[in-house]
This record gives sequence, structure tokens and C-alpha cells, in this order.
Amino acid sequence: MHPSSKAKIIGTTFGILILLIGIFLFFIIGPSRESRPIESFSAKNPAPVMAAEDIVSAYLQQYKSKEMPRSMRISDYGILETEEMEAGSDVIYVHIRYWLRPSLPVFHVFHDWGEENDGRIVCDRALRLIRDSGNPNILNVSENSDYLTVQTQLQEQERRENEKLQNEYEIPHGFPQMQNTYCITDASQVLVSYNGGESWTDPIPVTSDVLTDLSDTKYHNVLPEGSYYITPEMTSFVYRQNGFLWCCHSTDQGKNWKISSITSNTYAERMLLSGWTSQKEGWLIVSYDRQMSTEAKAVFLTHDGGLSWEDQGRGAADLTTRMLKHGGFVTPDVGFLSFGPSNRLLGTTAEGYDIFDTSPEFYRTEDGGKTFSEIKLPIPETYDAAIFICAQAPVMEKDGTLSLLVDQGDSGDYLGGRVCLRFISEDLGMTWKFDQEFTPKEIDFGG
Repeated sequence: MHPSSKAKIIGTTFGILILLIGIFLFFIIGPSRESRPIESFSAKNPAPVMAAEDIVSAYLQQYKSKEMPRSMRISDYGILETEEMEAGSDVIYVHIRYWLRPSLPVFHVFHDWGEENDGRIVCDRALRLIRDSGNPNILNVSENSDYLTVQTQLQEQERRENEKLQNEYEIPHGFPQMQNTYCITDASQVLVSYNGGESWTDPIPVTSDVLTDLSDTKYHNVLPEGSYYITPEMTSFVYRQNGFLWCCHSTDQGKNWKISSITSNTYAERMLLSGWTSQKEGWLIVSYDRQMSTEAKAVFLTHDGGLSWEDQGRGAADLTTRMLKHGGFVTPDVGFLSFGPSNRLLGTTAEGYDIFDTSPEFYRTEDGGKTFSEIKLPIPETYDAAIFICAQAPVMEKDGTLSLLVDQGDSGDYLGGRVCLRFISEDLGMTWKFDQEFTPKEIDFGG
């Protein structure tokens, strides 16, 4: 080959290579836009957990913009878990776990943001939130903390909470502490005891890894609160498997078990709250399909001891998209749902600051969950309205009255955050009257 021809071929090849590299870099880099640091975001929400989710959502949303370089662009994101680690009056630490899906499968900048799993990056982040000095309803991000520090703080908080559980709680309502309970073996088998652990049943026909498989599950050695109910008359476990919700139940103290399907219409369940008002009448409240700070709700009832279940329609779903805090039934027809403080905007001050309603958002049904009406609890004027904000599920006492506790939520610090207000109802929850300040103890209702 003539040297000049060879040089032309090399030059042409080199030019094509440069062109391809340029096209590749343009595709990867694309238009240029700088991202805002998370410290530049704030949330107009007095609830720290929801504020943290709003801040992270706004922060991630910028990465969906077409003005972002393609290597810094995401196609989707979502919140997995948010937990308040430590709270003071003005400074709150929040741990938030979220996922994002990069637009480019390989050439992106998110590799070191978290753990890669099935095309998504799962990230853990700690936010230090500070209340705005001019408006306490606004939370600003002060700085981020290393997640290892967050993990250490969470473990220490969990240790303190476990110590509190072991040392503080007593059982009213006539039976000894943890009389009706369960344990999980090293082989993931679940055993039940009706005599405080002196003897145990044979393993139930569902393993613990199935029973703990909820979207917000943190631990696999503890069953999700509300998903099980243990009494000598009725014992049940609700769980998801193979696209269905199921109920595994026994009426003879674990000698025999029946398993029945409930529904296939829910998915990504966050909470399963279940219970029984008799051996025949049972209820299940499901929160599912969480998207950021919103989720769907559904209510199911059984009238034949758990063999069949009826969906009660859109009564619960149409109430609100807010996340459920508590719920339960006291009769086959009368039940309650609680969503924490309402946070409705009431107006603004003369200085232009927003005023929010922090009273408990609390609903009652008397037709088995088909329809609900809001109940306003008479919080005494002697208490700061922003302290007692979350109504728990009412409990029926032996005399037929209902007892209800209103707690301080996750951020409460009044007298250590443990004091509640107790209310009494003599008409199955239509009206309530204040009873007393109350420091609750853990109650074993079998669920």
C-alpha cells in the first residue's frame, strides 16, 4: 500500500473515532446544569418526618430535569423509610432511606450514592433539620451526617427503647404480662404460648420470613405490630404471599390451623392491623402502595371466623391519602382510623406566618368501614394544642365504655414524651370526654 494511502486511512479512522467520541460524550453529558445541594432546600411542614420526605423529594426532582447532564439524570425515585432519630425543640435528626433509578444504566454519577440493586440505587441519608427562627412551621436542612454515624445513633436509640420496654410496661385488663405471646426460633418457626412461655405450641404453618415481609419491615425477628392476634379463643396471623393477603387462624390454641385468602387487590403493604371482636367477627385494616407521604387504605371484615373476607369498599380510601397511624374495631360495625395531626392550614398571622391545625385527625365508622365521619376530640384548653396530636385506637373496657389515648407523636418531649391524655366514651365513640393525664403501659391484647 502506498504510504500516502495508508496515512489517509489512518487519518480518516482517527477522525471517525474523534467524531464517535464526541457523539458519545454529548449523549452522556448532554446539556449542562448544576444541581442544588440538599442544604438549599426547606419544607413548609411542622412534622419532621414529612418535612424530610418533602425535602428529599424536591432534591431528587431536580435530577429528573432534561436540563441535567444525562449522566446526572434519573428516571424515577421513591421513599422507602423515614425515621426520626432524635428530636429537640428546634433541632431534629431524621434518617431517610430512598431509591432512585438512573436514566443511563452504566455511565452515571450515582454509583457511590448507595447500594445498587436491580437497576436502582438504594440510598441512606441523615438530615439535620432546624426550625426557622422566623416561622417554626418551616424546617431547614442544616447539614448531612455520615450514615455510619446515623446507624450508630439508631442502634443506641433501639437499645434504649428495648430497655424501656423491658423495665416499664405492665399489663392491665386482668391477665399477666405477655400471657399470650409468640417466639421465633432460629429456624424461622413461629411458636405460640398462652401461659406466659411455660409451654409452647407446635410451629404454626407459616414461617417468620413470610410473616415479616412488609414494605416497611425493619426487623425479621419481630412480627409487624398489629398483624397478629393471640388469645385462647382466637389466634390469627395476617401476611402476604404469592400475590394474596392470607389469614392463618386457630380457635383451639394452636392444635389446628386454617388458612384463608383475604384479597389480591392490595400490594406493597405497609401496615396490617387486625383483630377480633368475637370468634366469628374479625377485621383487617390495610395501608398499602406508599408513595412518599401518601398511601391507600382498605378495610376487610369476616363474619364466619376468618373463612371468608369482605372488602368494605372505598370508605377508608376516600378519606385521605395521608399515612395511617392507628386503627381498629370495637364491635363488628364500629371502628376507627387515626392519621396523626391534621396539619390543615387554618389561616395566617398578621406577620404572614401560616397557622396549622395540629389536633388529631380521627375518624369513626358505624357501618363496618363503608363510610366514616370525623370525630373532634375535646382537648382541654389547659394543654398546648400542639402537644397532644395523635389519637390511638380506642379500647373497649369491661363495662362497655371506650377508652382512648391521645399521644404526643414521634416528636413529643412533654414530660419525656410518654404522657398521654385519656378520653372516655359511653356511646361507642360518637362523643368523648376528657378523663385524665395518663402514662400508658404496654397492653397485651394479643395483637
